[in-house]
Amino acid sequence: MPISGYEIQERIDHAKSAKAALLNMYSEVVTPFDACPYDPDKSYGECMKDCLRELIECDKIIFDKGWYESNGCRIEAEVARGCKIEMEML
Repeated sequence: MPISGYEIQERIDHAKSAKAALLNMYSEVVTPFDACPYDPDKSYGECMKDCLRELIECDKIIFDKGWYESNGCRIEAEVARGCKIEMEML
């Protein structure tokens, strides 16, 4: 889910909504805000590390619309490819 460049509360709300919808199809759903709860003092790099640590434990990653415009999402896609994690692009 692209986060940078968006209003943070909108992204938090979007993540909650997406998680609720996906829980109808999957037993466990982790959003970027589950992996790295919002903290204005936490750096982008620290949040990416938290998200990548969580990602490597996942069976599948679902990319939200516009993911390809996000540096963080593209990094996550490369890690998922390298770790043979199933990917779905919306």
